[in-house]
Amino acid sequence: MTGPSMTYRFFILLLIFGLAPLTALRAADSEGEQLYWQGDYAAAHAKLEDEAKAGRAESQYRYAMLYVEERGVAYDATTALQWLGAAAGQGHTQAKFVIGLIALSGRGVEQNLPKAAGWFASAAEDGLRDAKYELGLLYLDGKGVDKNLKKARKLMSEAAEEGHAEAAFETGLLYANGTGVKANPDRAITWFEKAAEGGHFGAMHNLGVLYLEGIGVKADPDKGLKMIQEAAEAGLAEAEMALGFLFYEGTVLPRDLAKAVAYFTSAAAKGAGEASFALATIYGGANDGRPDLVRAYAHFVLAKQAGIAMPPELEQGFTPYLSEEVVAQAQSMIETGALFRQ
Repeated sequence: MTGPSMTYRFFILLLIFGLAPLTALRAADSEGEQLYWQGDYAAAHAKLEDEAKAGRAESQYRYAMLYVEERGVAYDATTALQWLGAAAGQGHTQAKFVIGLIALSGRGVEQNLPKAAGWFASAAEDGLRDAKYELGLLYLDGKGVDKNLKKARKLMSEAAEEGHAEAAFETGLLYANGTGVKANPDRAITWFEKAAEGGHFGAMHNLGVLYLEGIGVKADPDKGLKMIQEAAEAGLAEAEMALGFLFYEGTVLPRDLAKAVAYFTSAAAKGAGEASFALATIYGGANDGRPDLVRAYAHFVLAKQAGIAMPPELEQGFTPYLSEEVVAQAQSMIETGALFRQ
């Protein structure tokens, strides 16, 4: 399974748990919290510290988050964990979850997946949907816990039912691929639709392909294209590749090699090996492509690095034309990023 990196999820989830609208001041907020929401972090730091030392759990959590989010102070895992632990000891659910995130990411501490799983489990027992999702991923991959697809599906589906779009997408994948459960295209589509409604672009792409091909649903090319295009506009590499192939093939969409190259290039810049393979073929002169040996070889290299099985005839086709200069130029284009600028 591929998905967002641990570090990426760490920061995204901190945005969810660390931020709120500046207008969200409530009567129950302490003075330190109100200063925090107003963006006066220096004053908030002093006041929250006093409140945290006085034992107020929410202030302990928010004080720790100053160090996690680097608001007025540098990132400090030690100080953050000290106060997150104090808040968690009083049953603060979000503090438990953030401790899990830090253990999962290993940012400022040694990565500890069993510890992350333990804290996620505690927060999940409190009903936190994000904790259910993160714990489900660990069970799905067997990281920090024994692999257990039944528990993974249960946690994922619970989080999905509570509106977690990524969990809905992962649940859809389980049913689509028959992972830990009998394959069920209808249920997969139901979960993908739920995820797409929550703004999940991967689900939009998957549904778009199904509607385009009429797999498990009544074929609706217009609806399928619209969903794929929306996902591509959001920068999803898989959707960009799909549009690239559609423009390249010229069946569903009018053939447009320039647009195909543009979409493939954008996807390749995100590390999509299949896109680099397509570009190696196009720049190699296939199907009216304009030959460009340097770009062709550069994308060939990237595709191989991404683990794409390259046809022997393609590699053999490069050999007679490869000079030290071509190889050096291709490597330079990769290193400088010029390869992805058209």
